[in-house]
Amino acid sequence: KQWYQRRVRGEELETALAKQKELYETKLQEAMETSLNISTVSSSSSSDHIVFSKEELALAQKVIQKWASYRYNTLKQEILRHSVLVKEANVLAINLNKQVRF
Repeated sequence: KQWYQRRVRGEELETALAKQKELYETKLQEAMETSLNISTVSSSSSSDHIVFSKEELALAQKVIQKWASYRYNTLKQEILRHSVLVKEANVLAINLNKQVRF
């Protein structure tokens, strides 16, 4: 009975990891498409020269730095949140005698 419970739990975790991987790949694909769209727009409008004042440039740099710090912190939080699942998956792999390491 205990073996069966471990097997079921292992299958549940494998399913959860597969769903998480699929979600990650979807988000990654969306991010890549968004990046391509932005680069296409910026390259197509590169012939238009926009002149910014020093104040506008300083404000734009400040906004970009703030956005980058938020993005970094969000990524760090996601990694920490999911590290517990990865550790649990490693423990289960060892318990199930699988030669897998996540």
